[in-house]
Amino acid sequence: MKWMERIKAVGNSVQQTGKALAQAAFESGLKNERLRSYFEAAKSKWDNAQSKIEAALDALEESLDAAFRQAEDRVHKSHRQIKRAHSAQKYYALFGLKPGASIDEVKAAWREKMRQCHPDRFAQDPQAEARAQKQAQEYNVAYQELTALLTGQENRSH
Repeated sequence: MKWMERIKAVGNSVQQTGKALAQAAFESGLKNERLRSYFEAAKSKWDNAQSKIEAALDALEESLDAAFRQAEDRVHKSHRQIKRAHSAQKYYALFGLKPGASIDEVKAAWREKMRQCHPDRFAQDPQAEARAQKQAQEYNVAYQELTALLTGQENRSH
């Protein structure tokens, strides 16, 4: 990072100059008004430069952290999409579709399966209702995963 090296070099140079002026000023007992004004100006410039550099480095650090978090989020999303792609064949089969079916075909198949196994249709038989509930949950997971895979969106709020 050449720019970081330059910033450090400038900072070191200013710091050395300031120290040299301070040493000279203290050795002369700060009796020389001209030397005192040089010292005060150098100290003021150093303090100002140091504040600006620290602010710039803080802003850079925040920016790099944000960029890193965004990259990390993209990696996690890609990883989830890869996992979805590996599971997609079983989800397509669950709906009776061929891999690569469109989002509209997936939606139509999901609706049809949900009509067939909706738990409310089996309210009179608790065991059948429980099986239908479990099957409906499987269809919902498959639908969510396939739509996330096909649209690239994690959930409906995006």
